[in-house]
Amino acid sequence: MNNSEPVVDSGRSKTPVRKVFRHRYIQRLQRRHFFLFDVIPLCSLLLLIPFWDYLRPGFVDISLLVAGWFLTGLGVTVGLHRYFTHKSFKTSKPVAFLFAALGMMAVVGTTYWWVGIHRRHHELSDQEGDPHSPHLHGSGFWGSVKGFVHAQIGWLAGHDYPNPNHYVKDWLREHWLVRINRHYMLFVLAGLLIPAGIALIFEPTLQSALRGFFWGGIVRIAAVHHIVSAINSFCHLVGTRRFNTAEHSTNLSILAIPTLGESFHNNHHAFQTSATFSHRWWEVDIGAITIRVMEALGLVWNVRRPHITRPQKAAEKSAAATPPKP
Repeated sequence: MNNSEPVVDSGRSKTPVRKVFRHRYIQRLQRRHFFLFDVIPLCSLLLLIPFWDYLRPGFVDISLLVAGWFLTGLGVTVGLHRYFTHKSFKTSKPVAFLFAALGMMAVVGTTYWWVGIHRRHHELSDQEGDPHSPHLHGSGFWGSVKGFVHAQIGWLAGHDYPNPNHYVKDWLREHWLVRINRHYMLFVLAGLLIPAGIALIFEPTLQSALRGFFWGGIVRIAAVHHIVSAINSFCHLVGTRRFNTAEHSTNLSILAIPTLGESFHNNHHAFQTSATFSHRWWEVDIGAITIRVMEALGLVWNVRRPHITRPQKAAEKSAAATPPKP
């Protein structure tokens, strides 16, 4: 553990609480997770070259890939991000459980880890200590390249681990969430085996099961990981800025559908607790649409939405006229 990390008051206890952990054991776990769920899924795409005839996807396989992207993507954007991190709405325990399960099936880490990382990102966005900022790696072209690679994938190989007792203290009181986080790998395995099982139902052959496992599991993990990471990289490097926020967040409409609305990142940084990231009729935010449907069905309530004030409208014009300095 690095003793240079600042500490904060722990509240009831007088013992100070460190914000992050830096330990060799944690670093080994991070590298293992990175290798298993980032490197291997991406490299597995090379199997399509020699085994294309065997792995060629059919309608069921493509459907499993799309459904897996959509459901686990909702687990990330609606569950891990808007609900668990920012508490943008309230819901029942069964619905919260479903979102936590889908989020962990996306294989982006446990609920506690993801919430802690994202809260630290907002605390130190594009400053020293931000786990995945693309702006802290030197100036010029190569500095931008290194920053992009770091934000897209490199930071996952090793980073400061957010202390749950500081960043996720509110959710540590939920014992059901503590229990399911301990079984993270079971949700990862379920996300791999369920598409294989569904493919087997449609065609009871080993080849069908392997195709379902490959497209609905392995390829889906690689796709979702890089879609989520695009928010860290692209949406802090290129795009438009509607609001003059303190960091370099941008809106990138071209990524709106793949990210289910997450790419309106500047809107999000301006209104962090809002359940809605889109502010204009043409901004497609599938996560917000999902929340709106669930609200109509009575599954979620107390939904927070943005309220743009006059000073914020003025800041919007300022942001449009003056892009952030690198």
